[in-house]
Amino acid sequence: NALEAADLPDFKTGGGCMGDALRKIPGVYAAFAELRKEFDAMEDSFFQDPRVAAANMEWSRCMENQGLQFVSPAALRAALDESAMELQSEADDAQFAQLQAEQQQMMVATAHSCDESTALTATLDAIRAVYETEFVREHGEVLKPYRKSANG
Repeated sequence: NALEAADLPDFKTGGGCMGDALRKIPGVYAAFAELRKEFDAMEDSFFQDPRVAAANMEWSRCMENQGLQFVSPAALRAALDESAMELQSEADDAQFAQLQAEQQQMMVATAHSCDESTALTATLDAIRAVYETEFVREHGEVLKPYRKSANG
């Protein structure tokens, strides 16, 4: 697709209308392509931050107290995805599908409840904001031209 092609340094043609737009008005995708390694390193640092691990652990304990064992919301999403695939393969068994759907709803409701009681999303958002602010500060000169083109 055009966004993937825009990541390539020699992307001069192709991508249809989207490709044309990305070449004429370089923006967030061009900046992301230019800083991909640095962004990935920032993401790795975020996920390795002890505060992120502690927040996920607190959420996980809340889930465990409700009878569900997940180390993080990402692990829950993976389990839900797997469960959805099972639902598709067992579509002929309406009773199975109903039980699976009810179990998924319960898991999601419990996850939301634990998110609220542990302030997981708010905590992760605050930590991520620190990392992203530092990223923008460190790479401001590279980002500056893209910011100008995005603002017109």
